[in-house]
Amino acid sequence: MLAEHSMDYILEHFSDIYQQEEFLSLSVEDLTVILASDHLNVPKEDMVFEAAMLWLDKCPTRRQNFEKVLEQIRLPLISPSYRHTVIESLDVVKEYQGCQRFISEAKDQPFCKTACPRRTTGTLLHTCMHCCNWWKESFLTNSSNVHTCKEILRVRSA
Repeated sequence: MLAEHSMDYILEHFSDIYQQEEFLSLSVEDLTVILASDHLNVPKEDMVFEAAMLWLDKCPTRRQNFEKVLEQIRLPLISPSYRHTVIESLDVVKEYQGCQRFISEAKDQPFCKTACPRRTTGTLLHTCMHCCNWWKESFLTNSSNVHTCKEILRVRSA
């Protein structure tokens, strides 16, 4: 129960927490769980990338795990200019083919399932309908809740 409340707090207050020592000391497993969450409260996906870079810079041996971390960042939601000037120029991205593949996928498939914003941005449903190119009227009109991309994609495939 305490762990669940702690995770909820981290997800809700991410912008206040990601620069703190405790956050920067997280294991790659804990970090990827946080970064993968649809409930991560961030104004822009750039902040998620910046948090990942701070975590990486804390300990150089983490480079070997950066591919797992980068995979959790919704790269299609980051502006192409930022991706090109900042992310693609990083040595760690150049070093690992998996990182290069994620960048390439973000460029080639800007409206894929990883392009759905996090629930807290407030634009999830509209963007998912656009990026997934679908409309299921009964799902949308009979629902009073905002749904995660995974839920939307599950309905889409039904």
